[in-house]
Amino acid sequence: MDEVDYESEEVSQNDVREFAINCLLSFFERREYDSGGLIQRDELLREENIKIVADYSPSHMFQDGLGLLHEVLDQNKMPDHFVDHGIGGWEIQFLIKVLLDTSRAGISKNFAIGITLLNLRYCYGMTQWKTWN
Repeated sequence: MDEVDYESEEVSQNDVREFAINCLLSFFERREYDSGGLIQRDELLREENIKIVADYSPSHMFQDGLGLLHEVLDQNKMPDHFVDHGIGGWEIQFLIKVLLDTSRAGISKNFAIGITLLNLRYCYGMTQWKTWN
């Protein structure tokens, strides 16, 4: 997916919303819930999810988003299938892994935080997140 300059006046909130929806559909189209089964389109396209992806899209939100990702990982247990290599703690290793997954899927770095947050929620079952509640 192409990079978008969100600091430009030419990009409307509707443009950001549409691109967030495209990223959601593209990234999650063949991904499954942690419990199994494809993630339902209507669940994925809830306004709450679109807002999460769009809200973390401006470049000035990236650092805040990384902090939030780390908090989410800190509040949850390590996934059963993940191997901790003892370097920097499992949270940092896993964060790198899920961000790489997002990048490899062609998701713009502007939307990486929001997509990764939802990936943790849906695909890894990380629902212990104080900001979800």
